[in-house]
Amino acid sequence: LLQELDADILCLAEQAGMNANIRKMLEDMGYELKTNTGVAICSKLPFVGESIPLGQSCRDFALAWRIKNGEDTLLVVSTHLESSHIPLDERVALGEHIQTHNRDEIKKSGRVILGFLSTSAVTRAGQVNILDSLLMTHKGESIVLCGDFNDTPVSNAYRKTNRHLRNCFRESGREI
Repeated sequence: LLQELDADILCLAEQAGMNANIRKMLEDMGYELKTNTGVAICSKLPFVGESIPLGQSCRDFALAWRIKNGEDTLLVVSTHLESSHIPLDERVALGEHIQTHNRDEIKKSGRVILGFLSTSAVTRAGQVNILDSLLMTHKGESIVLCGDFNDTPVSNAYRKTNRHLRNCFRESGREI
């Protein structure tokens, strides 16, 4: 798929498990890799300078680097925002309670799941504030923001970052 797409820039999430074979394959395809403990930016275009500082708390959810594209310089941001971390057994239990119409158990499971959702939403909000600050600081520059927001198009994360940028996915009018 990567060879078929022949993309100039790749942003990868959950790359901590990237083994040496995958790294070598990407390098053989002409990519230079910049990584932190959670995300990566792979580019066939040249990286410029050092990474853009995002703060110590970003070392696993975001990475920003300038990339030279012809006469333009792009600020590329790869991010992977906090997921809900709802354990599989809790999701299965809720599904079973719904199938058996057990209202009391549905409520109990719902409260447990809501706890996971609220905890992750608070973490994501902090991460989005850091991204928002970055986007405000670099307003007017050519910026490409890619990643897994672990949220919906009506979420705070989406709304807050989207106010700075154009959504090329939506504007293209096409699916993946």
